[in-house]
Amino acid sequence: MPDHDGYPTREELQAILDFEGTPEQFVEYINSIWWHDGFRVKSGFDDYLGVKRCNLSTWGWSGNEDIVGVLKQTWFWMLWWRQSNRGGHYIFEVPTKQWWSKKYPMAMGLPHSDIDK
Repeated sequence: MPDHDGYPTREELQAILDFEGTPEQFVEYINSIWWHDGFRVKSGFDDYLGVKRCNLSTWGWSGNEDIVGVLKQTWFWMLWWRQSNRGGHYIFEVPTKQWWSKKYPMAMGLPHSDIDK
């Protein structure tokens, strides 16, 4: 959980980069440290393929912006980011067949990712 003032700790931010698990579990982790609602996930279709459409809004909170800054260093962002909108709104689309998959056994962080860099 975020510390008492709502800001994620350095350890929680680094855990985003070190996270290993399914995309579903990754989204659950981000939600656990997010201030306010976090990811909203809905099933949908993109080019006739089933996807889990993940909408994320920062609500202007700087702690959430810190999480997004780290999220941009992940495979999750590289593979499934679809759109960014003014005001801190982001959309990701994870193919449904990969949502629960442990196909990607590596950590979510890109090689040499570190919150101190």
